[in-house]
Amino acid sequence: MCGRYLGFVLLVWIPQVLNALSAVQSCAVPILNGGYFVRELSDNPTETKLTYACDNGRKPAVEGWWATSICQNDKWSPALQCIEEKACVPLTIPNGNYDASTDGWYQDTDKIRVRCDKGYEHKNNKATAQCINGTWSSVPICERSADSCGDPPKIPHAVIIGNGYQEVSAESSQLQYKCEDGYAAEGAVSKTISCISGNWTEGPTCSGGHTTVRKPVSEGGGHTTVRKPVSEVETCGTPPLVANGDVVNNNKRYLQYQCAAQYQLVGPKMVGCYSDGTWSEAPTCKATYCSVDTDELSHIKSVGVRTINDGEEENLECSSSVFYFSEAQCTRGKVTFSECVGNTMTKPVSRVEICGTPPVVADGDVVKKTGMSLRYQCAAQYELVGPKMVGCYSDGTWSKAPTCKATYCSVDTYELDHVKSVGVRLINDGEEENFECSRHGRFFDHFSEAQCTRGKVTFSECCNWAKLHTVFCKDLLLVGM
Repeated sequence: MCGRYLGFVLLVWIPQVLNALSAVQSCAVPILNGGYFVRELSDNPTETKLTYACDNGRKPAVEGWWATSICQNDKWSPALQCIEEKACVPLTIPNGNYDASTDGWYQDTDKIRVRCDKGYEHKNNKATAQCINGTWSSVPICERSADSCGDPPKIPHAVIIGNGYQEVSAESSQLQYKCEDGYAAEGAVSKTISCISGNWTEGPTCSGGHTTVRKPVSEGGGHTTVRKPVSEVETCGTPPLVANGDVVNNNKRYLQYQCAAQYQLVGPKMVGCYSDGTWSEAPTCKATYCSVDTDELSHIKSVGVRTINDGEEENLECSSSVFYFSEAQCTRGKVTFSECVGNTMTKPVSRVEICGTPPVVADGDVVKKTGMSLRYQCAAQYELVGPKMVGCYSDGTWSKAPTCKATYCSVDTYELDHVKSVGVRLINDGEEENFECSRHGRFFDHFSEAQCTRGKVTFSECCNWAKLHTVFCKDLLLVGM
């Protein structure tokens, strides 16, 4: 009797086992150029998992120095791939996108341009990132635009048609409401609202067998006021006049303004026409430069009107002596002057062409040249030390030039005894990287953490992976290069 039950169990169990084995073996053995892999046990008996790493000078085409791939639908996901150490893996940009590489990775010095989703804009106007030695520099951030709108007003007995739910809507977006059966919108079956300057225009009221009272609904982005009904712009007649600005787009429901060169738009760039014949709030154009009339300044030598861009400085010769200059700095349209004392340029200063070729600054370059000074800027991963403005003395010599100091650490593993040689690695200032130790008990079980601080690197003792971030390992930091 027991044998008959056992046979029945085997008949049921064996096909399941065979099916499971078939599922496990559905992916072909991968070919991994420049790397190696091992099979890893999985909690799911029908799932095959491989863990792989790459040879010296290469790394997985995903984040980290080792990676895992799972057999799904007869394919390894993600694909096993070893790329060059200086290459970069794809970025994840919240609320943004960019053209993907056909290879699935990016070579050293490659650049990408990020496009922000509707309702979002580039923070600090940075839209590009570049792959430098395996790391992306200046990764763009897509932040919500101040002119975008949040959730549209929820109207009783109405829904929005033609659009799925979205948390943020771009300025000038339009949404259409439709009342439920048995209810009707005032004056129409459906009605459209528009996003203008961070606010939704007023929506319809759906009336049916009873009267509903609609209350103002709080909008996203800190706005709490629902605007008046909006009409076609021709209803309001002549558009609002904006000094140093002009209308650049008219789509019959709103006007879009833009400021002239060296002016910045303040306030809403979209202006709508209310149905009562009045315009919504118009923007203003604020100067992004400072105008300095030297004829009106007693301590500065008269050279006429000088224009300084916002955030920049210019040295102006003092009227009391040709040995001194006053630094004029423009900040948000206002200019401030330094005193004509304590200037490092103690000799008479002339125009920069007197001195000829500008001083060469390693990893830096001249980004602005005026008649009396040069302005320097350092390359990526370097910071400027010393004066950023350089002048020309009347004797044909230059004033003191700045230097560009690296904001990263260069680690040459060939010169280190306690870690495995993998060539030269760059670590950004304030960051860490784990290096495999050259002597350890088992494969991949000991690492040394290298930390870069103000251009100097320190190493921890070789610690087990599970203990690497413990206080014990942290307390054993050694002074490095």
